[in-house]
Amino acid sequence: MEPQEKFILRRHYTKVIDKYHISKFELKLAVSTVGVLLLIVAGLMPGQINAGTNSVVSIYVDNEKQVVRTDAETVGEALERAEIKVDEHDLVEPSPTAEITNQVFNINVYRAVPVLLVDGENQHRIESAYGSPRLMAENSGVVDLYEEDRVEAELIQDFLSEGHVGYKVTIDRAVPFSLQIGDKTTTMRTHGATVGEMFAEAGIEISEHDIVQPKLETAITAGMEVALTQVGFETVTEEIEVAPETKTVRDNNRPLGYEKIEEEGRLGVALATYRIELRNGKEVGREEIRRVVERDAEPRVVVVGNKLNYSASENREIGRLMAAERGWTGSQWTCLDTLWGGESEWRHTVSNYQGSGAYGIAQALPGSKMASHGSDWATNPRTQIAWGLDYITNRYTNPCGAYNFWLSKSPHWY
Repeated sequence: MEPQEKFILRRHYTKVIDKYHISKFELKLAVSTVGVLLLIVAGLMPGQINAGTNSVVSIYVDNEKQVVRTDAETVGEALERAEIKVDEHDLVEPSPTAEITNQVFNINVYRAVPVLLVDGENQHRIESAYGSPRLMAENSGVVDLYEEDRVEAELIQDFLSEGHVGYKVTIDRAVPFSLQIGDKTTTMRTHGATVGEMFAEAGIEISEHDIVQPKLETAITAGMEVALTQVGFETVTEEIEVAPETKTVRDNNRPLGYEKIEEEGRLGVALATYRIELRNGKEVGREEIRRVVERDAEPRVVVVGNKLNYSASENREIGRLMAAERGWTGSQWTCLDTLWGGESEWRHTVSNYQGSGAYGIAQALPGSKMASHGSDWATNPRTQIAWGLDYITNRYTNPCGAYNFWLSKSPHWY
């Protein structure tokens, strides 16, 4: 428009205002209202979309913006109409199949760039549109990453020496090892140079009491087995029963072997405090460090026979009762009575008169053989009789077998 035309238009605008007494504010409000109505009619209200209407789509290609008006239904269709080519390794957000659902819509296209992926001694040339070095490696399709692995990227400056243009992404692998804590073994990875650095990296605190194998200063190697025994201590107080002591009363009028509980006694009660050692949360030992008695235990009283002088008739009666316990009564008892009556006259302290070394009721040779049945073999007729009955059983089956053998020998022995 020429300057003269602009001036005429401005004068006409002023006359309209003056003629109808319209303020400039009222006129601006009217114009704005008409504009909104026109937008509604045109179907361009933000957030609304009608079939067959255009959308305003902003397309960002590596941060360069392009705005188009399109009735495309999907992202891929909009890009195709805008003649924007998407290569195999490029990234599109939202995806090309996503529907355009808003009147105002944004599309991002990230172009893939050449990447030299270095994994130890292995190198891979790839293309990637990801902006994160880790995402570049994870989505490369040629390597597997562990959470502990580190990934760094740099723009290649000297492409002649590197033999590559673009970015260099380097994977710093964590060293795999196994860690055993208690009954559980876990495969882990670390960048720590030593066992101690590994624990620090994993956030595992090692106390002065903990047991670590191998030692903390040992260098970490692939496949190493590390064992940690976590040692701790706690103090507990428990109510415990205190067993009564046994008080033995020896009765010289009772035969050896006699025993009777005169008083049962009573359990005592105490509060015991222990220092408990824990290994990987399990108790492995405890030490009592304090005890407070709440109720004293009352002793258990036992009366035992202590009679040392037995007559032959008393020994014979003991022998009859002990033989009867084995079923040796009637003729078997008669054989035993005659046999030992001939050997010792049932005296428990008699020695062989010919000096053979035989001793006691059964005339064991030597007498010390009877120690297998008790250390009191020299003075206790019950110990001697028990040995003699076992001797007859093992060698002659029963007393009559021993007696018949004894009769066949002159002088007698069995």
